[in-house]
Amino acid sequence: MHAVKTAQALCDASRRQLTGVALQANPPRVRVRPSAYVITVAAAIAFVSVSTFARDALAQRPSVDGVYGRLGGDTVFSIEAGGSIGVHTDGARGGFSVLARARALDMAGLYVGYERAFGATRHDAIVLGVDFRPLMLARIFQDWERGPQWFDLFIDSIGFDLGGAWMRPGDAWRAGSGFAWQFGGGVEFPLVWSRASGMMLRFATRWTHAADWDAQAPGVGVASPEAVTFSLSIVVRGLARLGLLASRQPRVTEQ
Repeated sequence: MHAVKTAQALCDASRRQLTGVALQANPPRVRVRPSAYVITVAAAIAFVSVSTFARDALAQRPSVDGVYGRLGGDTVFSIEAGGSIGVHTDGARGGFSVLARARALDMAGLYVGYERAFGATRHDAIVLGVDFRPLMLARIFQDWERGPQWFDLFIDSIGFDLGGAWMRPGDAWRAGSGFAWQFGGGVEFPLVWSRASGMMLRFATRWTHAADWDAQAPGVGVASPEAVTFSLSIVVRGLARLGLLASRQPRVTEQ
């Protein structure tokens, strides 16, 4: 009985040795899952598709015309209101201003408004002058309007104001009330824009000057003869066609 168990043990050991040799001679193959190949191919296809779509989209994108609807009418009307800080001869003062503007082709026109500075001494004025913004048509004709839109509109809004101010209206002339010159400039940043109408944020500065020797000045010691004002205002603008630049059709003569 013992001999039989010994023989079986020897047979099992021999079988294990033979199996090990066979495994070493023919090691099991490691199977690579096809998911890695699928993911790689899908990523390549997606990359090519996205690249082609982006290229076609850029090719079909309309070019920037630089007009932004501003030639759809001939007159721009705007109303602006905001706060201001003025540096006067008797100190700095806060205040406010309200103005209305009208410009032909968004380049040249008139403005009228009212401004007031707070303080112990009355300082207010009714202002009237010329609004001049020369850059728009020049940049359009030179093909310098290349975008982005906010940048073109910002640059084109740079302008200058030149006019006069009726200081302290209602007071006696030369005893508080009088005339002063104003010179200033400003620039506007578009907040809302649709076909040349919308809302802008305007930063402006202006210099008010009234010489004491001028017969039309407010008077010595009554109102501040010099002031530099900085203002920040909200502008609402609209474009209208008034027929100021009506086109003429050539006449055709019959022979």
